[in-house]
Amino acid sequence: MLPPTLVVGDPLPTALMLIRAFLDGLSTCFLTAAFAWGSLAGCARSPPQPEHLVPRAAELLIAVDVAALTGSPLFSTGWAHLEHEPAARSATDALRACGLSPAKWQHLLIGADANFHSVLVIGARHIGKPDRWRCVVERLAPRDIRPHDMTLRVREDDALIWALGEHRAIGHSVGPHLIAWSDPEWAPQVQRLAQGKGPSVVAGVLAPLMARVDRSHAIWAVARVPADPPPRLDLPSDGATALTVEMDLRHGVRMEATVQFGTEAQSARATDELRIALDAARPLAAWLRMPTGVLDAVQLHHTRELFHLDLRLRPQDVSALANRLKPGMDLPPH
Repeated sequence: MLPPTLVVGDPLPTALMLIRAFLDGLSTCFLTAAFAWGSLAGCARSPPQPEHLVPRAAELLIAVDVAALTGSPLFSTGWAHLEHEPAARSATDALRACGLSPAKWQHLLIGADANFHSVLVIGARHIGKPDRWRCVVERLAPRDIRPHDMTLRVREDDALIWALGEHRAIGHSVGPHLIAWSDPEWAPQVQRLAQGKGPSVVAGVLAPLMARVDRSHAIWAVARVPADPPPRLDLPSDGATALTVEMDLRHGVRMEATVQFGTEAQSARATDELRIALDAARPLAAWLRMPTGVLDAVQLHHTRELFHLDLRLRPQDVSALANRLKPGMDLPPH
């Protein structure tokens, strides 16, 4: 028996694409750090808050309290999947050996704009020490993820210069326990922010959205949909303008996501489209033997121009889902 087909229309509504992009960004967050994509500038003063190291032009912000995340069964399952990949296992082994185990990181913050400029800020003990990152590169297994043209060097100003082929990233530590990695285009701005100069994202277009979310939660995210997005983003023109996400992991999983639309009719249409998508996903979820309560835990509604998605999973639901998703679990016969 073949798996059921999930049909939700083409293109996907922006509401679903934004939420999926948030989850995708979260799932790749640790790999991004492990492969050292980035840049930031050092300074002698007390380290600034992570948000103050993201340029004002950022239109996406994802924050993760790593300590809260590691206590969830879903994290353990996701990490097990990650370490099944030889390249990822090599990276995490190198990080552990050099005293930078991702499981001991304190927080992560990702900022990006519509042109794919980005910065990743990591807070953890010793994470800002250049010698730890040199150790990581030296320990990476060459056959897995360290081609001959991958290099990491330290500039005279202690900036880390990472290179892989034609790709470049510049990194600066901000004290011994904070580092940020960004692409070269954002590096000068991040360097100034690390020195306490220039405007950050807290004074940018995301500021009103940041004020809406509870930033004490394990995970939160805000995003603005550009009025004229570049073709690379491939977003449908359905009126979505902004996204907020909050995720609490203290008692199971509770996620609240909102998407702002230009009109109430647009938010109502998004709600209807996502209900259809959820119904279409039920045969696939049943075929995969997913816990029955997962899709039932998703609630959709709209209030004027705001589309709302609420997900609440009890601890037993989270454990059941984590067990079903463990590496090596057999799929149903075809």
